[in-house]
Amino acid sequence: MTKAQDTWLAGLLEGEGTFCPHRTKRKRKYGTYIASQVRVQIQMCDRDVMERVAKLFGSNLLGPYEGKGRGFSEINRLPFWVVSAVGQKAKRVIKLVRPYMGERRKKQILDMLKEEGSWRE
Repeated sequence: MTKAQDTWLAGLLEGEGTFCPHRTKRKRKYGTYIASQVRVQIQMCDRDVMERVAKLFGSNLLGPYEGKGRGFSEINRLPFWVVSAVGQKAKRVIKLVRPYMGERRKKQILDMLKEEGSWRE
């Protein structure tokens, strides 16, 4: 990605993105354990913006989804799209955008990486 794409994506993720661990339960012959991976996710109503994000993430565009359920008013039922990057894709995105993020987001990213176990001082 170019520096302009990095900064555009960082600004978008700063306001609309989520940086959190993605946990899955895995069953093995010796027992069940919880696997934790890094995840970067964003959801928006603007399909053209989300298509651009999906291309930059190297991920698929999911949706449209209907805005129903708790927290959605009758007026706010616009369809929305979701793009996620998990694991190595997420780490690649984080490496590119982290220098441009605000302090709160940088801390959130660092905490997630430490929980996942991939952070190295």
